[in-house]
Amino acid sequence: MASLTVAFQSSMLARLALRSSGTWSAEAQRRSVDPRVKHGLELVATFQEAYPEGHEKAAKGNWPEVERSLTKIRQSLGLEGEAANISDPDARRVRGFTDFLLAEAHGYGRNDRDAALKRYTAAHDLFQRDGDLWVAAWIWFYVGQYLLDQGEPALAGEYAVRALEEAGSAAGGEDAPLEERDAELLANNFRLLGDVALAAGDLHAALPHYCRATFYAYVFQAIPEPADSYTMAFYREITGRIAARAFALAATDAAAGRAFCQHIQDYWQAYWARHPRPSTDTLQSSLAVPDPAAIAAAIFPPALSGDVLAGAADYAREVKAIIAPLEKALDQLAGSAPPHGK
Repeated sequence: MASLTVAFQSSMLARLALRSSGTWSAEAQRRSVDPRVKHGLELVATFQEAYPEGHEKAAKGNWPEVERSLTKIRQSLGLEGEAANISDPDARRVRGFTDFLLAEAHGYGRNDRDAALKRYTAAHDLFQRDGDLWVAAWIWFYVGQYLLDQGEPALAGEYAVRALEEAGSAAGGEDAPLEERDAELLANNFRLLGDVALAAGDLHAALPHYCRATFYAYVFQAIPEPADSYTMAFYREITGRIAARAFALAATDAAAGRAFCQHIQDYWQAYWARHPRPSTDTLQSSLAVPDPAAIAAAIFPPALSGDVLAGAADYAREVKAIIAPLEKALDQLAGSAPPHGK
């Protein structure tokens, strides 16, 4: 979520700067800030405080305040009404982001599925028309995640596929060279497709999606830059969510859960060839307790602990050293499962 909220905040601040009519000059900064700009900044701060962090959105945040602050932002900038009547590019961008965030408020705050989907679609279509396919692809991912959260896995999978197709080569998708791909977008969508497959009881399809998701989360620690606290938190999130699914599977079918984890661990053979591989007993013990972090530690390369920045360069070198065999292993997995869950 951080990618879109940061983009929204940047667009919002740019819009406020335009509304300030030049008050951002050095001379003006010595005077009081334009009241309109100050009010806008206060609304952005209110939104930031109310919007939930993390992926468990329904149980977090102050959704009524999110909706109120976004509505006031739109009103203060003259962004209500038909989006087609807004011509300024910065204004359209802020309008699109507020449509998206209001969709989240309707879906997770009000529990109004139809209103949420209407807002999501309006936001997506605005960005698509304006040629911002990266944001459009991200929005389709969030629609898919919302639908999965609502218990509609089949439809959720359709939106994940749409997101991947829209990203393509121009917006960070898999058709682009590895260094130009949006690893975060790809990891999220493949993790979502894995969840969808697992919800349908199709472990064969879930496995390559989860391996692809963790591949991108791992690559994110080296490309485009060495790891930082944000990228490492994302790696822990992706591996932790997959580990939680593995535990849930093992709780209902111990043999299936153990085999599933073994297959994921096997995918990382290129890493285990350079480091000690957790034993079968370690994996078995990790599945006995509801601790996703312990399961993740048994089947995935470990995340950096302690001072992330101090170890980032060495970690990035380690990642880059095994990208080629990991990609080859993905190709082998892809040959045994439908692409993108189709």
